[in-house]
Amino acid sequence: MKLTSVQRLKSSYFLKDLLRHSKNTIGQLITAGLNDLMPPHCLSCHKEILQPQSICEDCWPQLSFLTQPICHCCGYPFENNIGISNQSYCAACHAKRPHFHMARAAVTYNDLSRDLLLKFKHGDQQHIAPLFTRWLNMAALHFPEDIDVDYVIPIPLHRKRLIKRRFNQAALLAKRYAKQNDLIYIPNLLQRIKPTKPQGHLSLKARRRNLQGAFSVPQTFHKKLENRTILIIDDVYTTGSTVEEAAKILRKNGAKDVYILSVARVIRPQKVD
Repeated sequence: MKLTSVQRLKSSYFLKDLLRHSKNTIGQLITAGLNDLMPPHCLSCHKEILQPQSICEDCWPQLSFLTQPICHCCGYPFENNIGISNQSYCAACHAKRPHFHMARAAVTYNDLSRDLLLKFKHGDQQHIAPLFTRWLNMAALHFPEDIDVDYVIPIPLHRKRLIKRRFNQAALLAKRYAKQNDLIYIPNLLQRIKPTKPQGHLSLKARRRNLQGAFSVPQTFHKKLENRTILIIDDVYTTGSTVEEAAKILRKNGAKDVYILSVARVIRPQKVD
């Protein structure tokens, strides 16, 4: 069977990642040899690069990382910093505070980040996960240093969609993030019990109606959730409707604080696949 270029890349990334964690000399030598035979490629344009599981110097400037000034609550970027401080709130959060305490994202959802996320989410290119995890760690630097996270959880998929997609991209990122930061990962603390419609074309009000009753906390986790601080990880923050509904259910079941961390954030209304 002849492999496509993408399949060859995925195979090489998997083998290198497996050997990279080998502490013996043979594994290190094999890894070095593989780098010579199959040099790392940009995850976006496939140009040869030096750093594995990354993007090239030509693609990097196309990313827009979210930095201050941003809303203290939801992390939405302000257009200018006139009269803005690190404690300022956007108009939406000032009018009505979300059920989550704070949300942060790494990059804006633009052509390049969208392409990478779709490859990861629908193209089964899970070797992009290490890059996204690094971005999540960067975004988390915008949280206060005194946050004491008890559990890391993903935005769950309904079982029907999970069967169709075969994996939950948010769960993969949440597990990696928790492991790197020595945090407790509980994938099934929050469950999606309602098979919601795709939200790409829905208005904000329609999204909220679509998500009503979508999440629940299993009875076995009720006591475990009491007075705990939860970090939810998702791939894309669009309008905030999904994480808002998830945070509401968690708070209703006893969580003290809920924080949101995502790879990308939609800054202006646009379709999210």
